[in-house]
Amino acid sequence: MKAWTLFSKVFAFMAFLMGVTMGFADEIDQKYLSDIASKASKASNCQVSLVDFGSIGSNVVARFRLENGLQIIVMEDHSAPVCSYQTWFPVGSRFETMGKGGIAHLFEHLMFKGTKRYPRHVFDRMLEQAGAITNAATWFDFTFYFENLPASEIGLAVELESDRMQGLVLDEEALRTELEVVKNERRLRVENDPEGIIEETVMREVFGTHPYGRPVLGTMEDLENITLDDCIAFYRTYYSPSNGTIVVVGDVKTEDVLTLVATKYGTIAKGDVPREEKPEKPPIVSKTVEVFVPLATERLILAFRGVEVSHPDSYALDCLNHILFDDESSRVYRELVERRKIASSVDGAVEQFQGDGIISVEVVMNTGRKAEEAVDPVMAKIREITEGGVTERELQRAKNFLVASFYKAMTTMGSRATQLALHHIMLGHYLKLNEYVPNIERVTIEDIQKVAKTYLVKERLVTVIARQKK
Repeated sequence: MKAWTLFSKVFAFMAFLMGVTMGFADEIDQKYLSDIASKASKASNCQVSLVDFGSIGSNVVARFRLENGLQIIVMEDHSAPVCSYQTWFPVGSRFETMGKGGIAHLFEHLMFKGTKRYPRHVFDRMLEQAGAITNAATWFDFTFYFENLPASEIGLAVELESDRMQGLVLDEEALRTELEVVKNERRLRVENDPEGIIEETVMREVFGTHPYGRPVLGTMEDLENITLDDCIAFYRTYYSPSNGTIVVVGDVKTEDVLTLVATKYGTIAKGDVPREEKPEKPPIVSKTVEVFVPLATERLILAFRGVEVSHPDSYALDCLNHILFDDESSRVYRELVERRKIASSVDGAVEQFQGDGIISVEVVMNTGRKAEEAVDPVMAKIREITEGGVTERELQRAKNFLVASFYKAMTTMGSRATQLALHHIMLGHYLKLNEYVPNIERVTIEDIQKVAKTYLVKERLVTVIARQKK
């Protein structure tokens, strides 16, 4: 049996198993979960309500809400004595005002400056002593904080996170210190890194002045414009219970988690999060730009305007990207690296945000080769698909890869919590996680040809040529 056929059968069986267990939620006793919420309410003296529930694989997942609007998503998994405790806010650089770029990421740093009760050195030491791994991340559409730690120490995570949601110390000294840290991060990751310069150039040229076109790290000029009052207002506006979602996955009991969270967070004021006025999508543009950076060889980036993460075409685009660009079996890799020998690598990506997206391919040219040499061959490979489609074997290989990647992204408590949160924040509900594999399996050859014709066209293409800086 050919390997790709075997893999197809294995992953189909895995998807079948997941599909069977997805029905397990129907057998969950809603009264049991409601009773858990009632018990937690009495123990904490704070109203806890069951919102909804379901299952991911064989694990029950339930969402609850406190009176102040805080959401808690819990998935018990008793396979190992660890857990992941994550706090998500649907606010990222997309929410920033012009001239104050970078405040969302800066505030991520400020959240680690400590509170009166737990100053920074105490916060860090307590988590380290408990064996926890802690960090945070900011993106265009969200910011989140996490602790991966022994399940027996979850009370510590609840204590520290609830404390800094309401008692963060914000003063001029903390702001100045973290501003310098963020500036140095920008120098390291962008201004002294060709990859960072290229990435910012692509986003700026595709999205223009739209928030997706502005850097998450902010510019040096914007960072200098941020004041202490700006930071206090940002904290009071976005870091409130009504804007937060806590996700807990691991060797825990749901009732215990709810009691802990309700006790510690229940007295925090709800907050009034303003309704977001989403900016209009920027116009689709077609252009070619050059950027000069310290590189060993030239690079070509073709960035096609794509779709938002919730768009139904996103699954076919994932498959198309893999067939065209994404690994050594892809059509463009074989053409540029193996047959023509003008490039050393080809890397494709489908970047999707809440409101827009990009399908891109980056080609690293061989020494002495010009980036322009790769343009026509890449476009010719795209035309092969728009005119002649793809083979069943290519499509199945892409599906196998994407399904395997999905399951790999669910192997740890932390990764499962992150995936639940991402689907809840970006797609509107944590149980959307169950839809990825079936939607990938439903993609047809006709779907691939349709999205290639729709999106991989010159009218939607921004070409960035990265040349060697002399």
